[in-house]
Amino acid sequence: MLRWVLLALMALATGVGALAQITSGHGTSTAWGNVDGIMNEAVARGTIPGGVVLVGHDGAVVYRKAFGMRSLEPVREAMTVDTIFDVASMTKCIATATAVMKLVEEGKLRLNDPVAAYLPEFAKHGKENITIRELLTHFSGLREDLELKGQWKGREMAYQMAMDAEPAFPPGSRFLYSDINFETLGFVVEKVSGLSLDTYAARNIFEPLGMKDTHFLPPGHPFLEQWRGRIAPTEYDEDHRMLRGTVHDPTARRMGGVAGHAGVFSTADDLAKFAQEMLTGFHVLSALTVEKMTTPQQPPTAAVLRGLGWDIDSPFSGNRGEFFPVGSFGHTGFTGTSIWIDPVSNSYVIVLTNAVHPHGSNTAAVVSLRGRIASAVAQAVAQEVRL
Repeated sequence: MLRWVLLALMALATGVGALAQITSGHGTSTAWGNVDGIMNEAVARGTIPGGVVLVGHDGAVVYRKAFGMRSLEPVREAMTVDTIFDVASMTKCIATATAVMKLVEEGKLRLNDPVAAYLPEFAKHGKENITIRELLTHFSGLREDLELKGQWKGREMAYQMAMDAEPAFPPGSRFLYSDINFETLGFVVEKVSGLSLDTYAARNIFEPLGMKDTHFLPPGHPFLEQWRGRIAPTEYDEDHRMLRGTVHDPTARRMGGVAGHAGVFSTADDLAKFAQEMLTGFHVLSALTVEKMTTPQQPPTAAVLRGLGWDIDSPFSGNRGEFFPVGSFGHTGFTGTSIWIDPVSNSYVIVLTNAVHPHGSNTAAVVSLRGRIASAVAQAVAQEVRL
């Protein structure tokens, strides 16, 4: 209860927390014109080929629209609202962190346990005291990613490299966003559950929530050919083949498409189901666990605010925009995707683009785009309510 009181006070200070009941539930108000304008401008300028924006409020979808093109090369295809996107690092919060917290709920994991209690090989090179919590909050001190020099391939090699990794900083001393953290957490989920990460996520997260268009897509996955025509391509790989249904992240690709930090493909509609679950559902995780995940869990002296797998206020939280309060939470993906969820206004905004298509993205422009959309959404929702 204290969390909601504090968040309400913070939200009132930003102007979003005073929201009351939506008067138009279909995104038809002229207030949504700003969202349309921002997306259309981004397409016209070539910041993105296209994208899908979906907004939920008070348990209903109030805005859902596709813009621009799904594919520019090798063929041109219009974007559709049911397009399937490589959500990249959103895998961390949607799949891996949720899986970890499910195991915590079941008493099979403890947040303050050392990782080495579950993966003894991890204790090498001064990592023996790094905890599950420090992996989830990016306070482990581990470097940004596994070394990609050389031609290594396979999950076994990735596992060995993660176990052999040396911290760049003492655990708990500073925030350093690291894919190794979540690659390792994926291995922890597999060790503790006895299931592959993709199987565990499908059975315990995606299927219970009815996320029928969400999955990891390793080579040969039965959904791959069925979905390929709806998947937004990303960019050309090292062999000049357009990636479409193959994960964009190079480390996840070398790991066979299933990794704790990247690899999930999804749609705006499915992610809306997940966002609503985090607000009011509690079918997969209890309300108590969701609150634990989405409130600050970093060391008390840290300047950044991180939940367990979720961003709250850090250098990566530009997709919160200007008006959603500190206390809301979300995540981004390198391919041009983001989600932001605000418990106070009972709202969420999902932005899915394939900004890296066809030849890479202007990262700064995409970061700005996501923040501008979030700001416009917060204002649009505010204009559609009775005070």
